[in-house]
Amino acid sequence: MSTPEPWPNIRPVSVETMLNAVDSQIELIPGLVQHLAPQVHAAVSQLDAKTITGVLTTGCGDSLYAAMATRLAFEKYSGYRTEPIEALEFSRYTAHYLPKGSLVVGISAGGGTSRPVEAVRQAKQVGAKTISVTGRAGSPISQAADHAIIQNERDFRVPAPAGGGSFALGNYFGSMVALYLLAFELGRINGALNAAKHEELIAELWRAPEIIRATIAANTELVKDYARQVADAPAYYILGGGPSYATAMFMAAKLFEMPQAHGVPVELEEWAHEQYFLTRPATQVMVVAPPGNSVDRAREQIIGAKDMGGHVVAICDQHDTDTQRLADLTFPIVGELSEEFSPLTYVVPGELFAPYLCAALNKAAFEFISPQQYKVNMRQVGQSQMRL
Repeated sequence: MSTPEPWPNIRPVSVETMLNAVDSQIELIPGLVQHLAPQVHAAVSQLDAKTITGVLTTGCGDSLYAAMATRLAFEKYSGYRTEPIEALEFSRYTAHYLPKGSLVVGISAGGGTSRPVEAVRQAKQVGAKTISVTGRAGSPISQAADHAIIQNERDFRVPAPAGGGSFALGNYFGSMVALYLLAFELGRINGALNAAKHEELIAELWRAPEIIRATIAANTELVKDYARQVADAPAYYILGGGPSYATAMFMAAKLFEMPQAHGVPVELEEWAHEQYFLTRPATQVMVVAPPGNSVDRAREQIIGAKDMGGHVVAICDQHDTDTQRLADLTFPIVGELSEEFSPLTYVVPGELFAPYLCAALNKAAFEFISPQQYKVNMRQVGQSQMRL
């Protein structure tokens, strides 16, 4: 049984601290790339690319969403078929049936969460090569894997003010950047990417900070006003396809954690088959719609939600007038990355919405409602019995 890392946020996190954490991501990505690239190169250089038959990525919560967010990049650039799998599903139902030559990447920001540690251990038992991505050197998951990649989100974390807590928002970015770099490096060593393309992809990651900066500026007042208007909504449906499904799940998670509101992440296609039946006048629907393979379907779903009286917010490119004219409100993304990297920037409006909804509800940006809630959370996440 693992011992969880002490939770840094047992004290309330203010809305101001949370918004500062969103801003800090502007500097986070360059710092992560510089810190992680040598580690990724070292880990991959110890693998025999010819023996790898596929990649499986696994984690829980934000770590799972990072795996989902980066799947398209792995598929396009690593040269390997890649599948993200939730950690319990992996450790209890997948690990013992892995194809020969599987590379398993276990993700856990704190490094002690039971299920990802269990997943890596189970993968090793059946002979898979393993890499961990974590924010804690020496943590159980880093020790369990053949190779550990340690992200440095802590170096950029907004410190807690006197009497207040902080929030490790950047762990999601830390996991995503590590996984992007891993996909590129795997592609480089197996010949799927040449050196020029490898450098081009790194350069695209470097473009994200300025897009984040401009997107924060463009959305702050829009999101603040929207949060005030919809603070009493019973639920917030967030739709996305491909990498944007991960963005929707992360946005919903921040609503669970911060205002403890009911965010509902919905795969873009599945909305028409399921949550459509819950859409009524004034139902709040957010659609994550970057340029790419799903934007046409996103527009159709916006039309459907509007036809049923829903209030629709489009999170889309600032120049995408075709999507904007269909929605009631737009949160614009100021600058474009390839769809596979859109989770780095399209998450920004959601990161702003959660703390501004807290402000509208007169709540702290993060606060356990009782010592019991904290105690049970730590037990359920980090103290679950592992199968060895």
